[in-house]
Amino acid sequence: MTKATVDAQRLEIRRVRGSDQAELGAFECGDDDLNGFLRDDALRLQERNTVVTYLALYDGELAGYLSLMVDAIVLETKERKSLRLNHADHPVLPALKIARLATARTFRETTAGLGTMLMRFAADRAYSIADSAGCRLLTVDAYPDAITFYESLGFLRNKAKPYREREHPSMRFDLFAPESPSWL
Repeated sequence: MTKATVDAQRLEIRRVRGSDQAELGAFECGDDDLNGFLRDDALRLQERNTVVTYLALYDGELAGYLSLMVDAIVLETKERKSLRLNHADHPVLPALKIARLATARTFRETTAGLGTMLMRFAADRAYSIADSAGCRLLTVDAYPDAITFYESLGFLRNKAKPYREREHPSMRFDLFAPESPSWL
């Protein structure tokens, strides 16, 4: 069966609100941790200015979500050089972190491209931040099943010691690479 591609005209991405509670509780992506975060933690953490969660509504129905927070990562000298940074430049790089990203299982079965659209939304937010404060990277601590997805978008695994051998590998995407990938 050929999947339909997400139609951007039918997609609304907006911040989660208290009035969304019933939809949050019914969300099912196939991962209990991601479902539980949306149901139990997204609003609470947003109210405490820890993370902001955005809902992806397709024709008014909850199709997925994305949670964002600020981040800073340490890169090895070789990794910093690949970003055209000098050895003496600050070792910590500012980033916007994809704290959570999930698409509803039933939506994913029939429609392709929502995850990529949510990543584009995250990148747009990061570029906006970069206009007023440092923000060089998009980062994620990837679920093992999602590593291939992030790699397909150009994310690289972080090699610095604090990030090695994690259950959820730390990955990064250079927002200001010389060439932008097609998904941006």
